[in-house]
Amino acid sequence: MEETTICRNCGREVPKTLYCIYCGAPLIGLEAEERREERGEIEERAERGIDVEVVEERAKAVAVRGDVEKLMEKLRDHYIWRLRLCGILCDGGVSEEVFKRLYDEYSTRIRELQGERERLSSRLREELEERRRRLEEARRQLEELNVRAAVGQIPMMEVEEKTPRLRREIEELEEETSRLEAELSRLRNIMSGVKPKELSNLEEIARRSIAALDRLVREGRLNREMAEKMREDLRETLRLLEGVVGDRRRREEELRMELSLLEARHKVGEITASELEERKRRIREELEKLWL
Repeated sequence: MEETTICRNCGREVPKTLYCIYCGAPLIGLEAEERREERGEIEERAERGIDVEVVEERAKAVAVRGDVEKLMEKLRDHYIWRLRLCGILCDGGVSEEVFKRLYDEYSTRIRELQGERERLSSRLREELEERRRRLEEARRQLEELNVRAAVGQIPMMEVEEKTPRLRREIEELEEETSRLEAELSRLRNIMSGVKPKELSNLEEIARRSIAALDRLVREGRLNREMAEKMREDLRETLRLLEGVVGDRRRREEELRMELSLLEARHKVGEITASELEERKRRIREELEKLWL
């Protein structure tokens, strides 16, 4: 049986001779070996170059993540401090003068941090769009390369040379895109890191403070202008908190309704006493974990 090989130029199986019977490219000899060595050096250099870029991008990613975490921690803390200050005012634990001084200080800092957040978000969005464009172009190039080879426009050897680089580029761009999307998500979630129970307590303070504003004005402990400013700020904070605790609040209501339904099912004889107690136990366990 005649010995065969694959031509690196056209990709066809051909008899193992000096030259390809289809395209005439050398199959064995110094010229083919030199080309293989040259391709290896090119790929090695390209890989080293990509590795350097990867290291730089990852270092940049770590720095950005640190910036985001510090910024959001400061912003979150100032929202919480300002809200707790309102609760202290409602309880009569602070004079109007001290309250106003601290309230203005926290509000000013919140505006500054919000500005930093918007600038950072804008920069990251631009980077994300640029990475998405590059990713789409790399995918298009890879698809085009394979189509050109399929119709015979370019040799398979060229596909073999270019495909590893394009695939590595696509993988790195996908990783960068996911990272940027994650950072933008962190920048949107101001109350990230606060425990559910604390969020629930803060929500209660916000609602109690809003309800107390008119009383504070009537008692002369707060002027009308300051009260309206606080009302607007408190409603904004309440929206932030409701966005985080809303799902848990709805689940809590569902579970409590389930408990009521179980009691009714037991009374009409649909479930036994043992079934009632077992199902109530599971629901109570979930309720206890809901706000941990």
